[in-house]
Amino acid sequence: LHAVKVLFRHPAYENEDKAVTLALASGEEFAAQHMPKDGVWIVEVDADAGLDRPYRDVRRIIISHGALR
Repeated sequence: LHAVKVLFRHPAYENEDKAVTLALASGEEFAAQHMPKDGVWIVEVDADAGLDRPYRDVRRIIISHGALR
């Protein structure tokens, strides 16, 4: 992996959206310190993995009491 960007999108409140660029932590592991508020989020991951097309994954998650559900 060369670069990883994550966008946390709140489905109802655009002003809550947060883009995070992950930094190389160790080896091939990327990390950042960001915890979205409790609620439903759409998480978009875009990674440059040296492929013809960037890797992309989009998931809906729920954060409750500061933990992923």
